[in-house]
Amino acid sequence: MHHKYRFLNLFSFISLFYLTSAALAIEDGFLLGFDDVPLLDGYKELNPKNRVIFDTPSGTIAETTVLVPVSEKSPIPAYNAALAGLGWSCNVNKMKLSCRRDSVSLEIEKHHTTKAVTTLIVKMSPSARL
Repeated sequence: MHHKYRFLNLFSFISLFYLTSAALAIEDGFLLGFDDVPLLDGYKELNPKNRVIFDTPSGTIAETTVLVPVSEKSPIPAYNAALAGLGWSCNVNKMKLSCRRDSVSLEIEKHHTTKAVTTLIVKMSPSARL
């Protein structure tokens, strides 16, 4: 009888693990700490441990670096299209995307390009009050 309960506990633990993993996988499409900022397909955060997230009374200040394969020719326009679908209003130029939604500002800037990757700096902060 004791083995039956041990089996049920193990089964419950494994089920919980898979359900939690599935929930986390859903969040994998977005940058952690950046409200509604997606990590586009094929893009990779350089070092999530070095991501800066700082909460203030005015809102969150966050910064991270995203690597884009050089085969992706237009990361700034790609982000512009993705963010528009999430309610962001953006101004775009070749090297930088400046967006705003509610009381949040977002900047995505093309920082550096090598033969393999383009580096984007992603910054979020509370918008300046007018």
